[in-house]
Order: sequence, then structure tokens, then C-alpha cells
Amino acid sequence: MRTDVLVITPPKDAGIRQMISRSYPGYSVVDSVALRAAAVLEESGFKVGFLPLFNLFYNFSSRLDTEDLQEYIRRYETDIVLQINDYYTFSRSTPAYEASLYVSQCIKDRNPNTSIVLAGNHVSCLPRSAFQDSENIDVVVKMEGESIFCELAECLQKNKSVENINHIVYREHGVIRETPGLGMMEDLDSLPVPAYHLLREWTEDIPRRAGRVSGLIDLTVRTSYGCPNRCAFCGVTPTWNACRFRSADRVSEDIHYAKEALKGKKSSFSYFDDENFTSNANHVADVSHMMQEEGFTIKGVLGGVPELTRSMAEEVSKFAQSALVGAENAVDSILARAHKNQTFEQVLQALKNAGEQHLKVDLQWLIGLPGETTRTMAANLNAIYSILMKGFARSVTPNVLGPQPGSDIGNHPENYGITICSKDWTQYYSNGAYPSFYTETLNRDQIYVYYLWAKIVASEISQIRPLYDEHKVEPVVWGPEDDLFATFMQQVGSL
Repeated sequence: MRTDVLVITPPKDAGIRQMISRSYPGYSVVDSVALRAAAVLEESGFKVGFLPLFNLFYNFSSRLDTEDLQEYIRRYETDIVLQINDYYTFSRSTPAYEASLYVSQCIKDRNPNTSIVLAGNHVSCLPRSAFQDSENIDVVVKMEGESIFCELAECLQKNKSVENINHIVYREHGVIRETPGLGMMEDLDSLPVPAYHLLREWTEDIPRRAGRVSGLIDLTVRTSYGCPNRCAFCGVTPTWNACRFRSADRVSEDIHYAKEALKGKKSSFSYFDDENFTSNANHVADVSHMMQEEGFTIKGVLGGVPELTRSMAEEVSKFAQSALVGAENAVDSILARAHKNQTFEQVLQALKNAGEQHLKVDLQWLIGLPGETTRTMAANLNAIYSILMKGFARSVTPNVLGPQPGSDIGNHPENYGITICSKDWTQYYSNGAYPSFYTETLNRDQIYVYYLWAKIVASEISQIRPLYDEHKVEPVVWGPEDDLFATFMQQVGSL
């Protein structure tokens, strides 16, 4: 297939589960940002292809998957490749960085004249690193690129200089040059609907390769960019607090187009892919009204604890099954040190608010935050146990802290008593990775054992709790044995 621009979502390297077995079940949602970039290019007359390697290779290995990768690449003859991840979601960007360099090498090996552009969260935080790490990269876009993608593609296609294009880093005659600024779309309504039609040809391959027996692919769509909070582990871009919203009418167009473009295919919207959908009550009310008018439902939204008030939970419950929120820790001093704008009491209140509206809640819990000790571990494990045993949340997912580039912890770990041991970006995934750091109070083994126990508690109690409901028995929940647990954890990694 001949294209002007091939838009690629690079794959993530295999995690621990895929090291156990490459057939270990799992899948990734389809990111709307890359499809919107494709739509921007199509609107300007470029012929665009779409290669969702992020979804086709759930467990990418250059040793095992090169033949399949090259087969996908051979389907396209193209002048320009745009490898792009989400601008804000680092879990789709940093773990895919090394693979994006390998994909670039495979493309250049086939056609050295192809121009390769990288965009997304990781390269926006470390824009010059890509040129140090690979000789195959031609341009890096700093942050949101929709305003320049077309001009950039035209210049590259015609071999014209890109020196007058803002917020890029580029290679020119062996010299790395940078233009000023960071890309930021002020008006999200000006963006076209994502090019979901380009996904149609992949709707069978994606679930088949992921081993998803339902044959379903999960879509996402953004209704906003940015978050009003800046947690030390999360606010990974300079534009993080620049909150902007897409109108409910335009979100409706996005959803309608996806349904039309993928008619007859097995697909559904998984969740709104915003950093904090609940941050703007007026926006939520508008979207809620639209969803009800159109008869649309969605599996979930991402929200914040302080914003999950009774009225917010009521509004979200009208069109969504659940809310995914970050509890992160049960100790207020640890939350404060991480600049998490909440208390544990607020977490419990948010759970109560959601429960009263029959809105399911899935909690995220962050393992290895600065200030954590062997004693606070016991308090946190007991909190996970209590929340699930009492039926306050549907699930709790523990994640290992990653000192992500761009975050305050990643940029200034010394301010948090953190020492970073590894910048192997393939290991910067949160669910299962061995810690890339240690703290002033915990070694890496202690952090990892803590993570594993949090996973065990969350898994076991999620299975046990329904038995109490079945027999209509109220569980008895006791507090932790702090001293005993601290003694146990002090032995971990002591040899």
C-alpha cells in the first residue's frame, strides 16, 4: 500500500507475565491520539496508513517478533513514518520507547530515505535523547503536534528545511537542532474526529494476536487534556495543568463516527481516556446529558478522589459503569509528600459517595512512595484488605512507582530520598516490574515484596468477599500487627 504518511503506535516490550508465557492473556486499549493525528493529516490531503503495533504486539520481543514486524512494515511504501503515543499517558509511552527505536531501525533498513518522526509523552520529556540513542530518528515533536503535523509532513516530503516549524528537535547534516516552544492545542473542538476507519482492517488481527477469545477490541476517546493536580509521580509534562475540554457535541461526533466506521466489527468504548474526567463538573454534566440523550454508555472513566462527590458520582453513574481513581496510599503524610491532593479519609468518602449511586470503583495503589516504611506497609496492606472485605471497592490494583521522566520524582529524585538505579525504559511499566529505584527507608527487594503482597491481598480478598455476600454475613475486620510485619520486612534483602 502506497501512503504519504504511515502512523504507527509502537509496541511495548514484554512484561513479566509474557516472560512466563507469550500466550499469557492480556490486551491493550486502542489509543485515540494516534488516530486523531492520522485524521489531521488526512484532512490536509495526505494519504495515511495506520499500523497499531502497540495493539498487535502485546508482548513485543525483537528476538522473536522481528519477522512478523517486518511483514507488517512491508505492507506499506511510505515517505514518512510518524510513531506516536499518547501525550500524557506515560504507561503507553515510556515502556514502548526502546521498541520505537527498533521499529525505526527496521524501517530505515528497508528504505533509508524514509523520514521518521517520533511524538508522544516520553520523547517530549527527553527530546534530545532519541538522537543520542538512535541514528535513525529525523524529528521529535515536543508535546501536542496536531498544529504542525501537516506542515512538517509537507517539508519532509519535499526535502525542505524544517527550521521554521515550532516545537521540534531535528537532525540536519548530522547536527541536532531545536526550535522553541511546546505544542499545545488551545481549542480541542478544532480537532477532527479520530480516523477510526483506519482501524477497521485490524479489528480481527488485534484480538487474535492478543488471545482475546471474545474477539473484541476496546476503544478510547479523549474528552479533555490535562489535570488540575500535579502529583510528584504523575505530572509528567509542562502542559500537565493546562486543562482543556472538547465539547459534548464534538465528543458525540467522535463516538458516532467510531460506531459507523466500525459497523459490523466487534468493538466497544472502554473508557474516556482523560487524565481526570471528573475535574470539571460542568463538562461532566454536559457529557452526561449527551450520553443519556444518545443512549451511549461506557465502561468507565478516570477520576480524582476529591472530585468524586455525591453529585459527581450520581452524574457519572448515569452513563458509566465504574470510576477508576487513585487512592495511592492510606497514610496522609505519604500522600502529602507526593503532592497528592487528598487524604485517606477523602478516599473513604469518595467510595461511600460512589457506593450510594451504585457506581463501581476500581482503586489504584502506588507501591514505593517516598516516606513509606516497613510499618506503613502494614497499614496500607490492611487498608487494601479492609476496603475490599467491606465491599467498598470492586478492585484494588497495586502498581510499582516508576520515577517517570518529566515527573518531579523522575527529574529530582534526590528531593524525595529516592535513588534511581536503572533507566532501562523497557522495565518502566507499573504492573509487575522490579523497582528501578530504592528510597531512604526501603531497599528494592522490600519494595518488590511489598508489591507482591499487595497483589496477593487484593486478589485473595476479591475472591473471598462474595462468599460473605452469598451467606449474608458481615465480615469482621481487624487492624494490622505492625511490629510483626515490620520485623518480617526488615529481613527482606538483608543478606
